[in-house]
Amino acid sequence: MKHWTDVARGIRDVVARFGSPATATTTGPAALVDKNVPKSRVLDAAIPSHIVKDRATELQVVVRLPDSPGLKGVLLEDEDAEARPEDVLSKDFSVAFPLGPDGRLEALKAKVQLTAPDFNPSTQSKLFFVPPDGDSEVGLVLSDRPTYRQAQSVG
Repeated sequence: MKHWTDVARGIRDVVARFGSPATATTTGPAALVDKNVPKSRVLDAAIPSHIVKDRATELQVVVRLPDSPGLKGVLLEDEDAEARPEDVLSKDFSVAFPLGPDGRLEALKAKVQLTAPDFNPSTQSKLFFVPPDGDSEVGLVLSDRPTYRQAQSVG
């Protein structure tokens, strides 16, 4: 009986993964489309170019769609932010989103971990979710206090 349960689960997984994008204009057999193909994303991160001892410093991280203004756009609109759009560094990557029980893509749970020996605490992490159809929440912030003796320039 266990064997048939595994077969049924496997068939269900294939059906969920290869959904049919059938539309009203489809005239032939529906094509199978693998929903679990990695999607392009961009990691944006920014920290102010100058940091001061004993004053909290923010590292902001956003995972965005390739065509989104992302963190640069947010910082352009936020006059109070210490980091500026020119402080944003970006890195392209690909990610496969998990499939839910209904076969639809679900948000991906991600973790940002910062290791900075000159800050207190020296290691911090934050969990967040990346939606399959948009940017992660803006302002995923890790606050640090530099422990060195004088102001430093980052860059």
